[in-house]
Amino acid sequence: MKKICSCIFVILLAVLSVGTVILFPAQNIAKTISGYGGGIRGMILTVMDTSYLTNQLNENVLAKERWIDLFGGFQRCIGTKFIADAADEEKSVCRTENGGVSFVKTTDSFFSAEMVDSIRELKAVCAHSAIEIRYVSIPRKYCSADNRFDIRGLADTTEQIAAYRKDIFAQLGFGILDLHGAMHEQNLHHGDLYFRTDHHWKPSTALWASAEVADSLGLDTALLDAAQYTVEAHPGIFEGTEGQRVGALFCPPDDFDIPIPVFSTDYVYVNSGDTHTEGSFSDALLFKKHLQQRQWIYSTFLDGDFASAQIVNRTNADGPHILIFKDSYTNSMAAYLAAVCGKVSLLDPRHYEESVIAWIEKEQPDYVCIALSPMTEDSAFLFR
Repeated sequence: MKKICSCIFVILLAVLSVGTVILFPAQNIAKTISGYGGGIRGMILTVMDTSYLTNQLNENVLAKERWIDLFGGFQRCIGTKFIADAADEEKSVCRTENGGVSFVKTTDSFFSAEMVDSIRELKAVCAHSAIEIRYVSIPRKYCSADNRFDIRGLADTTEQIAAYRKDIFAQLGFGILDLHGAMHEQNLHHGDLYFRTDHHWKPSTALWASAEVADSLGLDTALLDAAQYTVEAHPGIFEGTEGQRVGALFCPPDDFDIPIPVFSTDYVYVNSGDTHTEGSFSDALLFKKHLQQRQWIYSTFLDGDFASAQIVNRTNADGPHILIFKDSYTNSMAAYLAAVCGKVSLLDPRHYEESVIAWIEKEQPDYVCIALSPMTEDSAFLFR
């Protein structure tokens, strides 16, 4: 059976390769030659630009997504559990116990003295203005306890990174909300809480996490109870980041089910990308154009990642103002958390280039939460 699969796979690879070589020049090389000034000189420079040609060939492979599907299907037929990425080992993908796929993170976390000092200063600024600040430890879907890799002993550092960062913030005197611990205390299984084809948690998990954050801050969580929401189902439409690398035949696309409030909502949402929306939860905070894209559906919440964003809840104008230092995990969580707040502000330290200290001193939020996943690089913790 494996020999038959291998033969079929090689034949399909040859057909796709020939098609790519035939179609690629007609679509792209002429433009490249022209961009280099045309003529013989343009042709020579185009041939010499190997990095550009390699990138264009990668991006313009004939039926690229179908080829990835076939590749993944072949790997599944021969029982592959780990697909390595030679260019970037942290883009390697391994199957997990629940039939999903996950990146394998291999780097460690280390906070420099400068980073620790910046965290200490951030805490001092908040203390000076009587702003409550806490660290929210966000878990990854891989878990050595209940959603392990299918390959035993495969090294992954995300749990160690989460523990290291949690210890740093504890030593600095921060209040800590450990969502990983909360999941286990409540007998929640990681494999059920995250997408099979992506590293992000499901919207239903984001709703749960928002209630945990609100409860840790002493806020009323009644509007964050799952009973207050109805599910808007979108079956089989989401091919997440990991899924894109192995194809639908290796790991089928996920459902993308969105909890929608049954209670009345009225929001204003703005971000640094000049987005401005108003209205209900669905109208202001969900960008359903992304539901048509299959691969970038997670951006349905808040239109994706921006350096800064803000949600104003017009039905709770006197509610608390929470600032969250965020990454992509936080978008969906913030959208739900807004129900019990007057305002939720978001700063993404990976992209925000202005002073976060100056922002806090000016805006004076009631609470500050640092909610960055273990997948986010250490550099995001340098608060200036």
